[in-house]
Amino acid sequence: MKGERPLFPKEQLVSAKTRQMWYDRTEFLMDHLVDDRIALTEWEMTFIQDIEKRLSEEKDLTLSQSSKLNEIFHRIEEAVG
Repeated sequence: MKGERPLFPKEQLVSAKTRQMWYDRTEFLMDHLVDDRIALTEWEMTFIQDIEKRLSEEKDLTLSQSSKLNEIFHRIEEAVG
């Protein structure tokens, strides 16, 4: 309900390990945005840049954002080798 305190503090909802994984994967993807070996769509490039901005503002990702980030990361990691 509005105005009620959350059941858990924000820092307990997502682990530090998960946050670090987001940072690492986003950094990896940012490093490969212009790599000729991979094919990112315009939407994916914008998504990665938006995620980088969100993380730099110390905001957590939604489950959907995290899933999409992981999906893109795994595809690009495989393509890069």
